[in-house]
Amino acid sequence: MPSRWAIWSAIGAGTFLNVLDNSMMNVSLPTVTREFASDVGTIQWVVTGYMLVISSLLLTGGRLADVYGRKRLYLAGLAIFTLASAIAGFSVSPTMLIACRIAQGVGSALVQGVGTAIVVSAFPSSERGRALGLNATVVALGGITGPILGGIVADTLGWRWIFWLRIPIAILCVAATARLVPNDTPTGPRRRFDVAGAVLIFIALATLLLALSQGRFLGWGSAVVIGLFATSAATWFAFVRVELRVPEPMLPLDVFKNRAFAGASAASFLSFCATSSSFFLMPFYLIDGLGFPASQAGFLMVPGAIFMSIAAPLSGTLSDRYGSRVLSPIGLLMIVAAFLSLSRLTADMSALDVVWRSALLGLGMGTFMSPNNNTLIGSVPRERVGLAAGTMASVRNLGNVVGVAIAGTILINRQEIYLPDLLAAGVGQAAAHARSLVGGIDDAYLIAGVLAFLALIVTSLRGASEPDRPVASHAEATSTSG
Repeated sequence: MPSRWAIWSAIGAGTFLNVLDNSMMNVSLPTVTREFASDVGTIQWVVTGYMLVISSLLLTGGRLADVYGRKRLYLAGLAIFTLASAIAGFSVSPTMLIACRIAQGVGSALVQGVGTAIVVSAFPSSERGRALGLNATVVALGGITGPILGGIVADTLGWRWIFWLRIPIAILCVAATARLVPNDTPTGPRRRFDVAGAVLIFIALATLLLALSQGRFLGWGSAVVIGLFATSAATWFAFVRVELRVPEPMLPLDVFKNRAFAGASAASFLSFCATSSSFFLMPFYLIDGLGFPASQAGFLMVPGAIFMSIAAPLSGTLSDRYGSRVLSPIGLLMIVAAFLSLSRLTADMSALDVVWRSALLGLGMGTFMSPNNNTLIGSVPRERVGLAAGTMASVRNLGNVVGVAIAGTILINRQEIYLPDLLAAGVGQAAAHARSLVGGIDDAYLIAGVLAFLALIVTSLRGASEPDRPVASHAEATSTSG
């Protein structure tokens, strides 16, 4: 049987490829817009459509893996992702490119939702946190290198090669996964998949995420946004009723009676609501507020990702030995402190002022995430690991979308308040714009700090009486059954 680290390497490569995909594509959007003579409103769906599909299918992918086998679903996801990438490079219109990106999103949802479950099942419970921490490092490295590689490829070879250059790597990932990851096709009585629940939760999540992502553009009181929110609420209600009645629900609601699972999920959601604001707002602050060129602004954001990639495996390893109830709050305290310092940004700060704040935030994120994820995964029995991994990924993406929606709304509203006052006080147009922008960003970071503090409260109230529950690795389960 292949070693657990060989399995992790195969899955880690697929994870890296998926993170790289979105971060590389973002930097080429202006080029794509010009080539197709399109507009930003249309081209944004290259990213929005991709993210909506991923976020809406992560939970379904995790549940499908529990029913039909993780390796099978993961390979299917890689195959769909690779085929869609090959076709996307030949796109002749924005519509074709968006359709290919949506197909990529289906494959990516299976890879992201199932990959973590495969890694967790390969490792003994005593090393689960370390493996999850290294997964976080892979995600951070993909986020760092994606924009840099995407810019280089788009400038030298053209944006289509962003898709084509990944194909050989994706094929290698498929081959490595097929060879190294053990088969896990469920045995015994065939389990049923809750199709109605899957359809309802897809609609509920898709309409909710669409409303959140479009609200700041269309207006939160617009008929479209209100209609999306109403549709989502009605569908969530129908989903809960279905899940309470079917014998094998898509999302067993009783899992939320587990304080460890519910608390870790809620803390993860709140933390990503907070931290996503930094990734969204920092480029505006560096480029429009301080006047840095885009290339330099990108490098100034790297230290935060580096500190997160260092802290994540260390905190994960420590959580294996000492648990997460001390490490997770320490990480959140650092995140709160980072946002309080970020809320004091001004329009005349130096690069160093930005770097140490970003580094503190990255250190806090790495310290919090791995132990918290370890708790979430460890709180469920082995047969529900796919569900837990899908929930973890869904909560992360939902938190990111909600956080960006909150930060964007605060920035726009506060800037509209600050700008007239600055102009009335005799401040020049350019300086007033920069200062009003920074003021809005400061207010958004302050709210992010409040969200991180709420996550700290949730984590602290999770309770010390319920120990983390180990998830058997594939080897452990095999030896036990034998």
